[in-house]
Amino acid sequence: MKKDAIKLGLLAVGFTAASVLVPVQAQAATGSLWLAENQSMGGKNCSWAGSQSNLGNTFCSFSDKASSVWNGSDNAWVLYDDAGYKDRRYCIGPGGRIANLHDSRWNFGDKISSILRLSGTSCAGYPTF
Repeated sequence: MKKDAIKLGLLAVGFTAASVLVPVQAQAATGSLWLAENQSMGGKNCSWAGSQSNLGNTFCSFSDKASSVWNGSDNAWVLYDDAGYKDRRYCIGPGGRIANLHDSRWNFGDKISSILRLSGTSCAGYPTF
């Protein structure tokens, strides 16, 4: 009987430790990438917490409609010109904001068709805004 109580106590400690670990791991990637149809985050806004290979197939149907972007996440994101993570691309780091994607420096307004959330904060290897 005493052994059963000890086993039950250890089992409870194991469940408690596991339940603490899961939320910590889930918090590793927090926040979202926001796209807006107008400059300076005006008009319709949509956000995504994870990669999307085709923004036209998402709840917002937001392919080729973004004029501004805000990275409200802890990770870098790569924004692609075409669906399927193809063609021209730019990376935006955590907390980054681009008020006018139509700016002649990148001419990326109304072009974004897929978005890729990177595993870390660095844009290493990708061109940046």
